[in-house]
Amino acid sequence: MSDLDVGIVHEWLTTWAGSERCVDALRDAFPRHRVYASVMNEELFPEWVGSTTTSLLPEPLSPIE
Repeated sequence: MSDLDVGIVHEWLTTWAGSERCVDALRDAFPRHRVYASVMNEELFPEWVGSTTTSLLPEPLSPIE
């Protein structure tokens, strides 16, 4: 499996709960691959600093007219 190109994707990493534990297990299984999330609390996940965060929504978020 060392030749796989893996991206670990999560909608947001803002609390430590069940899905974040799954991401952590995937990081253990694929340690050299990046985590991608829309938002990440770096204080809660300091060992994940260097992960890629991206906004999928336009900034600033405006109401639908």
